Amino acid sequence: MSAPDAPAPQTNALRQAFRALVPRPVRAALHGGLKVVARAPGAAARQVRRAGWAVAQSMSPPRQPGLFFWHMRRTPSRLAHLFRRRDKEPALDEPSFQHALLRLQRHDLGIRSIVNIGAGSGGDTEHVQRIWPGARTLLVEMDARFEPEYRKLKAAMPDLVWDICAAGPHDEIGRMQKADIGGVGGALDLDGASSASLPVQVKRIDTLVREHGLAPPYFLRFDTHGFELDILAGAKETLRETALIQMEVYNFKLGFTGGKNLTFDEMSLHMKSLGFRCVDLCDPLYRPGDRALWQMHLFFIRADHPLFAQTGYAAAVERGE
Repeated sequence: MSAPDAPAPQTNALRQAFRALVPRPVRAALHGGLKVVARAPGAAARQVRRAGWAVAQSMSPPRQPGLFFWHMRRTPSRLAHLFRRRDKEPALDEPSFQHALLRLQRHDLGIRSIVNIGAGSGGDTEHVQRIWPGARTLLVEMDARFEPEYRKLKAAMPDLVWDICAAGPHDEIGRMQKADIGGVGGALDLDGASSASLPVQVKRIDTLVREHGLAPPYFLRFDTHGFELDILAGAKETLRETALIQMEVYNFKLGFTGGKNLTFDEMSLHMKSLGFRCVDLCDPLYRPGDRALWQMHLFFIRADHPLFAQTGYAAAVERGE
């Protein structure tokens, strides 16, 4: 019995003409050139990540470059936001900071004051306040070199206030140890162990809220690299009227904190002991070498919030939808 005839191969006239007119070595060179061009952006991005990581790890003390990579990863979504059609409902299931805020906005938290602890340049301050337009924002930052940026922000946000100090468990004088790439920002050293550290005023969050006359409910934002427990210890009164907490958390014990930071699972349990439960996360960051989870941002709301009464997978119908 003879085998059935094989189907004729699919041919393309343009491809056949190209193969007939262009010699094989030239075709191979063109193919190789196109592969180089297609792979160049990814290769360049990998080299930038490796270089940034190497610089951070070579500093004394070593400094994690998570914030740098976090901003790099957010750039495409920021650009896409400029061209997004305003008449379309935005997708709310992406793990970005912007989408997390939109999801949290739906939970009727009634935020009236935003306290950004470790504010840095305050670059996302306007965006956060647009989510809760009636809220006031307090920037807490111990490096005075960011103050000119705050003055520029105040032109667009007249109610903005800031305090050049560190947040901690007591109102006292501490020491600031420079640690960030470029020497901007740093870690708080309450023991004064480093001769290179600089004096800095330390204030409790409770003191700052009282001094600036901030009204509850509060949204506390932590970007404090391992000093969270000390800050929470100085915020006992404020926590009673806090509706939302954003916490930068890690999957590893950090060398530049002496391993005192809580990993994300430990932080989740600690926040539960304070009466808060995790409701969202955003911006997971992975180590460039082994792609292990490095850090992310967790959002906590009060454990007695009504949404936790819905225990099934099907979401409760929210008001206004």
